[in-house]
Amino acid sequence: MLAAACAPAVVERSVPLLSCARNKLMLPGDVLEMPVDDDETRSLIEHSLRQWDGELGQLLVVNNSAYNRGAAVLQWVPLLKIMEIRMCCQECEQITWFEAKCIGRVRLKHADGLCVSRPGHGFNVAHVTTYSDAPMSRDEMDEATACVEEIHAIRQSVLDLRAQLQTLRAQRVRVPPPAGGPAWDAVTTHRARQIEARRRERSLAPARLEQGSLRQRTGRLREVLVQRGMDESPAPSLEALHELWNVDCEEAAEMHLASFAACGWFGPLSRNQAGQCRSTLARLRLVRKGLVKMQKFEFAKLSVEQLDLLG
Repeated sequence: MLAAACAPAVVERSVPLLSCARNKLMLPGDVLEMPVDDDETRSLIEHSLRQWDGELGQLLVVNNSAYNRGAAVLQWVPLLKIMEIRMCCQECEQITWFEAKCIGRVRLKHADGLCVSRPGHGFNVAHVTTYSDAPMSRDEMDEATACVEEIHAIRQSVLDLRAQLQTLRAQRVRVPPPAGGPAWDAVTTHRARQIEARRRERSLAPARLEQGSLRQRTGRLREVLVQRGMDESPAPSLEALHELWNVDCEEAAEMHLASFAACGWFGPLSRNQAGQCRSTLARLRLVRKGLVKMQKFEFAKLSVEQLDLLG
């Protein structure tokens, strides 16, 4: 049963912040494997296991040139759960490697000056609120379901356009030169436009849509999230994450996860934007908008290539 749309309850607590993996936002179901080669990170991992049940936040820093501040800390940060550690040897029991998975996100309580060193330790601790998205009403769930279907269709359209473009590029041939004239290439008429299109393509960081459909991506992330440990069988559902995600049924949890799975197609900027969205529906709309833009861009590239072939 879906809850009526309302403001979620706020539960405050504190978590240690991992600052050595702060360039790429992790989404629920993503896995981080990292060697531990400094005392600060080692201390953070040890205290997280001892005092925070293996949980820690991923400190994210982005450029903030709009306000001439150089860099800024994102207010919504991924919440990680340590799954496995490795020791140097049984005698010294020094942590040399750890694996953690992202289980959700938390909101930093303060926008500025929030990261303070915990007395006696070399790592940062921040006060956070544990709610994630506002709960969805039935109408919002229906719109989200329709949005997911549109995302499936637009993704396939983009892949089809890319396949057509590759086919056209494979048809490039050298044309015999006219009598007494230099050799010429039949597809260089609009070369300048091609170069500009590719420059724009790089700046847009095209979505990696070939890495599985949305259903496949959601399924893979779900498999990671239901794991409970090396010696335990997987959980039958996502129920253990309902409270953290602020959902009250498995249907809403699956939709919440699908919205993040779709964001995994895109580059760092789009992932950061998705990570700051306040609702599952807003995230799906953001993904749909990005795919529509990609669809138009791929169509434009295909049109340029067709003009080139026509000479």
